[in-house]
Parts: sequence; C-alpha cells; structure tokens
Amino acid sequence: MFGFLKGNSGDRRYRSLYARACQCHFSENGRLAAIFHSYEAVFLFSLASDLGLIRQPAIDDVTCCRLRKRFEQDGHEAAIGKFCSAFAMLLVRIKLEDDWIDDRKLLSKLALKFFARPIRHSTNYFRSLDRNFDTTISQILGAQQKLERSRSPVSLEQAEAQTRSGFAYIFKLFAEKFLNESLHSDFALIGSELGGAIIAFDCAADWKSDKQRQRFNPLRESSEIHQGYLECARCLSRANWLIHKLAPENHLDQLDSVNVLRKWIRHSLRLTAKRKENELPIVIPTASLPFRALSVKKNLRRGECDCFCGDCSCDGCPGDAAADVPCSFCDCGMCCDCPCGNSNSKKSNAEETSTQTNENLIGSKGITCGFLNPAGLVTIENNNHPAISDSGTFIEAGIEIEVVSVSGFGLRVRPVG
Repeated sequence: MFGFLKGNSGDRRYRSLYARACQCHFSENGRLAAIFHSYEAVFLFSLASDLGLIRQPAIDDVTCCRLRKRFEQDGHEAAIGKFCSAFAMLLVRIKLEDDWIDDRKLLSKLALKFFARPIRHSTNYFRSLDRNFDTTISQILGAQQKLERSRSPVSLEQAEAQTRSGFAYIFKLFAEKFLNESLHSDFALIGSELGGAIIAFDCAADWKSDKQRQRFNPLRESSEIHQGYLECARCLSRANWLIHKLAPENHLDQLDSVNVLRKWIRHSLRLTAKRKENELPIVIPTASLPFRALSVKKNLRRGECDCFCGDCSCDGCPGDAAADVPCSFCDCGMCCDCPCGNSNSKKSNAEETSTQTNENLIGSKGITCGFLNPAGLVTIENNNHPAISDSGTFIEAGIEIEVVSVSGFGLRVRPVG
C-alpha cells in the first residue's frame, strides 16, 4: 500500500471496505500489483459506500482480504472496484515516473516495466471513459513539471493547482459514470480538495529532504512548514463538508470516508501546533515502501498483531495454523500494510473527547483561519478547529466569529456583529 489517506486499522468498518477494495484490485491487476494498492483508491471505494452506491459494511464482513479466500461482490460493486483499481494503478504510474525523472531510481524504472500490463490495463479503462484521457493527463503532468523547473518563486496554492486538477478530473469521471448529473460538480470539488491536501502535506512533511536534495518545494523556509499542514487541514475540512452535503441523511452517522478525513485533519492540526512551538513533529510517511510487508516482525503470536489484516495470525494465516509461514509472506501480507504493533485502539476515546471539547466551545469567539467557503478552519484560543459558516455563506479570512452550535462536521460559526 502507498498513499496519504490511510484509514484507522482499528476500525472494523474501514478494514471491511479495505478488504473489498483490495479484492477488486487483485482481481483486476493480479497478486503482485496488490502491493501497489493506494489508500486514495480505498478512500474512493469507501466514499462510494457512504453515498449508497455500494452496500455499507456489515458486522459479519471479512476484514482481511486473504487473497486465497474470495468473497462475493455484486456487479455494481465490481464495477466501482474496477474504477478504483484503475485509479490506483494510475497513481502508481505517476509516482514511479516522477521518481525516475527526479532521482533516476533504477527500482522505479524496473517497477514500471514489471507492472506494464496492469498500468496499460488501467490506461485503457480510462480511455474507454474519455477518449481525451491521455491528452488531459499529459497536460496536467507537463504543467506540473514545468512549474517545478521554474526559477521563479511559487506559492503553495500554485503548487497545488495541477494535482487539484488531476484529482478533480478523475473524480469527475467517476461521477459521470456512477452518479446523477446534479452531483458531478460537488464530487469533482471533493477530488480537488483531496489533491490540494496531499500536496500541502507532502510539501510540509518533505521540506527537509527536499532542501537537502535541492528538489522543488514551494515552502521556502522551515518557518513556513506549519502553513503546509494548516492548508492540508483546510482542504480536508472542505472535502469533509462536501461529503456531508452529498451523503444520504440516513447514512450521516456512518460515514467511513469522513472518519478518515477527521483522522488526518486532527493529525495535520497537531503537526501545525508542534511546528509553531518549534517542536520536531513525528510525521507519518506519505508513501510506504513497496515491499514494507516483507520486513514485519515474525515472532508475534495470534492476537498480538495489530496489523491491517486483523484476522491474520502473524505465524500463518487462519486455516493454515500448522504452516510455518510468517505474516510477511502469507497471502494477506501481499496487499496489507502490516505494521504489527502500531495500535489505534484509542480512536473511539479520542473522538468522544473531541466531541465534548467542541460542545464546550459553543458561545466562544475566534477568527477565521483562512476563508470559509463555507467550510474551513477557525482559530479559538490559539487552537484551530474545522468549521462551517452557519448560514452557508462565504466568510473572509481574519473575520471575528462566534460558535453557535456543533454538528457532525464540526463547529458552526457566524460573524460577530
């Protein structure tokens, strides 16, 4: 697995969606290509579940793909899974090509050749949706490369522009195939905000290494790193609001894609605060090593592994209990990012504490951190919070606001006076 929008491995619903998306990816692109599945593709799959396009996770769902043990998927879910799998391989192709251009990594060049068939398969799929697909992607990538070679100062917003366009384009293709026309624009905006968030977080997280390698980064000084994390949180807050806007009312209490966004909003805001305090943040990598699954611990017993494949024993998969096969070489280890020991069991407690804290902010005053359009961030007592304009209207940056209520999205605010 690689990518940015990694969900919480302690969330059974997310693991169910992960397993279903992973099976589609394996069916379309083969066992080895499953190593290169993308968290963004799983996010899109979970978003389809939130919008009612495919069934939501059930309590008895399999939570590990176990590539040997297949489970049935209806035709519509398979079609959406096919799109998500093509999206994953498109991201793989772009990442490997970018690594080859920037650093001349031989491993990237070999991987491009090795995975040529699934990459070609995904390209043909997108061509079937839009005959101008190759031209559109080439223009976006060409404009990004030209921007990175520019000697003129580049703002973070300018650096985000092409990735925003690319994600908006793919999300629009998804909407045109699976959603009503009235939802196409908002769905493309979700993609745009996700693209902006990915670039903003990458620029902040990779600032030191980019400077050492003399690679492109629009953040010129280390004092600007917190701005990247803050922009990431702003983008994800807007995407969060758009999903709430599109999701059926009877699904609002079970939005798996929103839980992923909330995780990364909280993480980005924590990193923002740490940078402001001149502390060194612990940054979650934005891209896992392709063969990370081959380096996990081998001596854990069943029940001790907190890996993505929660049903995996780490001494051999269930059904192969007698086999002396470590988790890193079992079927589920091929597609699951298996850290073995990084527990996320405190998620529910953290969310409860966050909700209580938000309720205590009702009546508090603060200022908008960037504009609300109508969603974004507000600053209250030196802390940043996701917020939305109570009237749904645009609020400029730096405007004094008051918290009027709390919703599933976050704070609802209105201008003071």
